[in-house]
Amino acid sequence: MADFTRMGIPDHYIGLAVDTKPTGVAVGSKCLEYDTDKWFFTYDGTNWVQVDALVKLLANSGVDIGDVDILSIATGSAVIGRVGHDITGIGHGVETCDSAGTHQSIVTSSTPAKRVNVQAQTDNTSAVAVGATGVDATVATGTGILLYAGDWTGWMNVDDLDEVFFDALVTGEGVRFIYET
Repeated sequence: MADFTRMGIPDHYIGLAVDTKPTGVAVGSKCLEYDTDKWFFTYDGTNWVQVDALVKLLANSGVDIGDVDILSIATGSAVIGRVGHDITGIGHGVETCDSAGTHQSIVTSSTPAKRVNVQAQTDNTSAVAVGATGVDATVATGTGILLYAGDWTGWMNVDDLDEVFFDALVTGEGVRFIYET
């Protein structure tokens, strides 16, 4: 039985499972039992706790979704270092209605996005509707989400902003929007 050997990486040690783990080291130091391929870390510089490569993830209300191999996530992937989303940017825009009663996209060219929130311009005098191609702002019989001045849709998941259309009851009135990429 021997002591663990300090690796070239600061605060990292390596040894066999039967070896004595170091004491009096920096809090957060790590050691590898290279014969068992198990990693340990110290929370106080003396005591060591095993870190499993498999982490049990729990869904809402404690529903067990099984073991997930966190080491298979590629280094540098969008999910490393992020919590809960892979949003990489934000943008915004404004579009006015070219012809009342005729749907049009909120953008004039392809604009990849993950989510969008559309708001009726605060100075609109009548309704606008937001939806897919063919959206119709006609009150009571139209389609899409009907918005009055200042109303907004809430976040909508999309692939591209050119798939989001609006229609206004008055030419020149419109929408503003914010989106995430």
